[in-house]
Amino acid sequence: MKFFAELALIPGGWSKNVRVTLDQTGRIGNVEFRVEPNPGDQNLRKRILLPAMSNLHSHSLQRAMSGLTEKRLERRDSF
Repeated sequence: MKFFAELALIPGGWSKNVRVTLDQTGRIGNVEFRVEPNPGDQNLRKRILLPAMSNLHSHSLQRAMSGLTEKRLERRDSF
């Protein structure tokens, strides 16, 4: 599958007229710059391509606070 975007954010900055080709597994196989759209392209008119955000969050604060903010009223659970 091929996607054409008039504007895309790439590692070197913004680029115009970009075609991104996905392979059979859905991964990016090729990126072309300064090209014209082909009839078979999915034309992303009036849209831009941006890289996906990485999942960089952490639960280390929760692990560090574990047990510090909780108070047990009874020795045995009630449920």
